[in-house]
Amino acid sequence: MMTFTKRCTTTLLLLSITFPTLWSIGCSSSQVQISRYMTSFPDPDFLGKNYNQLAVYFNSSSLYERQYVETCLVEQLRERGITALPSSAIIPPTRQWDSTKIHGAMVNARIDGYLHIVESERYVDSTWVPVEEISQTKKEGEEKKVPGKKSNEQKRDTVIRYTELETTTTSTRGGYWQTRLWRGYRVELIDLPSNRIAWLGTTGFWGNLDNGGVKASERIAGQLGIDGMILTRSKPR
Repeated sequence: MMTFTKRCTTTLLLLSITFPTLWSIGCSSSQVQISRYMTSFPDPDFLGKNYNQLAVYFNSSSLYERQYVETCLVEQLRERGITALPSSAIIPPTRQWDSTKIHGAMVNARIDGYLHIVESERYVDSTWVPVEEISQTKKEGEEKKVPGKKSNEQKRDTVIRYTELETTTTSTRGGYWQTRLWRGYRVELIDLPSNRIAWLGTTGFWGNLDNGGVKASERIAGQLGIDGMILTRSKPR
C-alpha cells in the first residue's frame, strides 16, 4: 500500500512532467497560428501529395464574379510555378453542367485536381455616423505692457494684445449610414482520381470584389503552399 509521502512524491513528479509538456504544446500552437493566411484543413489521407496542375472553378451565377475570381487565383498559382487553368477553359458557361459532367471534363483535362470555390456567406455591416459641426471663435484678451530695456537711450514700452482661440464641437441630429459588404468563401481542393476533398479552407474580405478578390486569392494560394498541397517554386521565365 502506498504511503502518504509516496503519493505526494508521485503527484509532484507527474505535475513536473505534465506542465512543461502543455506549455510546449501551447507555444507550438501559437507559432502555427502566426504563419497562417486563412483557416484550412488538409485531409490526412492526402498529406504529402503535391498538386502541380490545377483548375480553378468559382461556382457563381454571376459570370463577372466567376471570371474575376478565377483569373486572380490562376495568376497567383502561376506565380508560384503551378500550372493552373480557369474552369471556363474546361467547363464553359455556354453549356449545362452537372456534377458528373464536371468531374468527367476535369479528368479529360489531365489535371491533378481543381479548386471548387463557393460564396458561403454575404452580409452588410452598417454603422450610423452622426454629423458634427465644429466652430472656432476668436476672443481678444487684455492688453499687457512690457517695459522697454534701458540702454544709451530710453526705449518705449511694448504693448502686446493676447488673442485666445476657442473651439466648440456641436453634435446635431443629422448623420448618415456607413455600410461595408462582407463576402465569405469556402474553398475545396478536389482530388480527381478519388473525387474526394483533399483540402478545405475558408476566407473572406470586406469591401468590393476588385480589391478583396485579389487579397483572397493571395491567401488561398499562400495557404496551399504552407499546408504542403502545392510545391511552391519560382515562376518559369
